[in-house]
Amino acid sequence: MRCAELVAQGSDFGKSWGMVKRFLLALSCYFLLFHPTPVTGAETKTAPEARNRVARPAAPPRLSLAQAVQITLQRNPIIGEALSKIRQREWQSQAVYSDFFPSASINYSGNWPKYLQGGGGLGPPDVVSRYSQYIGRSRLNLPLMDYPYRIDPYRRFTGTLTVNQPIYQGGKTVADYNFAKMDISQSQLELQVDRQDLILEVYRSYYSLMLGQLLLEVNRESIESLERLRDLNTKFLRAGTVTKTDVLSTEGQLAQASAEKRILQTDIATYKARLNNLLSNAPETPLEIIQDYQYIGNSFRVPQIYNTAMSNRDEITQHTIAIRQAIEATKSASAALLPSASLQAQGSRTNDDWNVLDPEGSNSWSLIGTLTWTFDLFRSNSTVKARREGIREQVLARQKLVQDIWEQVKIAYVDLKKSEGDIGDYRRAVTIRSENFQLFQKRYREGDVSYTEVLIAQRELVLSKADYYRSLINYRINLAVLERSMGTLRR
Repeated sequence: MRCAELVAQGSDFGKSWGMVKRFLLALSCYFLLFHPTPVTGAETKTAPEARNRVARPAAPPRLSLAQAVQITLQRNPIIGEALSKIRQREWQSQAVYSDFFPSASINYSGNWPKYLQGGGGLGPPDVVSRYSQYIGRSRLNLPLMDYPYRIDPYRRFTGTLTVNQPIYQGGKTVADYNFAKMDISQSQLELQVDRQDLILEVYRSYYSLMLGQLLLEVNRESIESLERLRDLNTKFLRAGTVTKTDVLSTEGQLAQASAEKRILQTDIATYKARLNNLLSNAPETPLEIIQDYQYIGNSFRVPQIYNTAMSNRDEITQHTIAIRQAIEATKSASAALLPSASLQAQGSRTNDDWNVLDPEGSNSWSLIGTLTWTFDLFRSNSTVKARREGIREQVLARQKLVQDIWEQVKIAYVDLKKSEGDIGDYRRAVTIRSENFQLFQKRYREGDVSYTEVLIAQRELVLSKADYYRSLINYRINLAVLERSMGTLRR
């Protein structure tokens, strides 16, 4: 109402000032209606600043390959499990080592049968115990008995200490201890094998995720190019220079590219889940990686790669230790064919009271040497022969492992050289097909080529880019596989 009155009053002025007054009155109405009511200084400053300071989720830091490997080796439970096995083998080795020392046992026994009474139970007892004499004399006010006195044979408490010391076991104890120490070495080597396998898994997952992201970027470029072609064809269709078939062909290519995009997004989510698992993260943990896929040279040559594998593969050392363990197991089994000797020392103290250490007890001791030679027909001999065949089995297993390692190194080397050659070929293909696609686009606008030829050129360019990125990633993965095959993947 206030604005309407001011406008009505302004209309009564002269025509020369009418336009100016109306403008000023309208401006006054604007400030009256839309200017915000004054508020306190704190409110004036806080409201806009609060809106500007809305917390936004920070982007996760990009993870390098070296960081991924380091975190995996620190957190992954496979490493902890391998370390636990090493400690377990160390305790088992100490348990076997204790067989070299004597073993001691303490025994306490008590025997208190019913006393024999004379005269059918009515007369005096045949054997009077110390306790009976003490009670009887104290009740009759008789003088108590004097020391020494005879220990009651019907109440016997005995404490015994027995110590056994093996003297000769046919070499069994030494062989078992050597076997246990080799078990520790086996567990330590298994830790190194697990470390290299984990590192290779991190490499595969990391580079697979990188490849998925690169292919997704190529797919997005393809979709943008197809959308531009679709818009161009739509204009040509309205102008009547192309048919609707060209527009539909573009739409079909766009639908196919969208389907490929969903597949790539699914693959990326899978690779992220796999990498998060290796890093011991939750599946939904945000993960961004550094896209370092440039070509790096290598100096691997034949036959040096085979010598490197023989020197560094922990699996070969494991099989060598397994042969030595089979030899020690054979020695342990052969001990059953030989005699054994042991020494036993035993000391005891007997009393007719529960306290065997009081002055009335009696002592006894014994020292026993035992020589034992057990004959069980052909059982022990057959066991020894089976252990000897176990040595032969381990030797052949090591020989087969060496041949398999050579094959793995050869295949990894061939794959590396193939991907290395593919990088140069696909790089040239991308350059040629990119120029070819631009040329076809230009000629299509001029009407020299069909739209189908443009789509074919665009598709070939997309495939060439994808193959180029795939060759770069495969080269990195094959390089890691070759290093693992040679046993040098120890970052």
